[in-house]
Amino acid sequence: MANPAPGFLKYPDYRIELQALEGRVDIVVADEVVCSTTKATWLLETRHARALYVPLADCRQLAASDMRTYCPFKGEASYFSVLRDGAGPDAVESGRDVFWHYAEPFDEVLRIADLLGVYSDRVDAIRVDGVALAP
Repeated sequence: MANPAPGFLKYPDYRIELQALEGRVDIVVADEVVCSTTKATWLLETRHARALYVPLADCRQLAASDMRTYCPFKGEASYFSVLRDGAGPDAVESGRDVFWHYAEPFDEVLRIADLLGVYSDRVDAIRVDGVALAP
């Protein structure tokens, strides 16, 4: 492997799994659907609650923030806030650091490179086929 995760080297029994979430997933922030996809995925990780991931390509009105974090199993994460009224110079931020993204994840989790993780407590709603997703 060219870019192995140091976390897996230290904890070989640690698990990260992806499971498809069937249906259309809509993520709402400030009364706007900012993500709509049929390719949502649950990320199941040892010692963590499941996390919803959606394709970056299916989201809009996002702006990169300065926030960065590091995970020894996934790599460096960058964060995105949601903009209201488009992405121009007059845009208003309506959701701070709502999504995280591993642009260059470690080899073991390369499948998440084009996905955004979602903080469910920082959005107004997550709906699957029009029905609110239970927390």
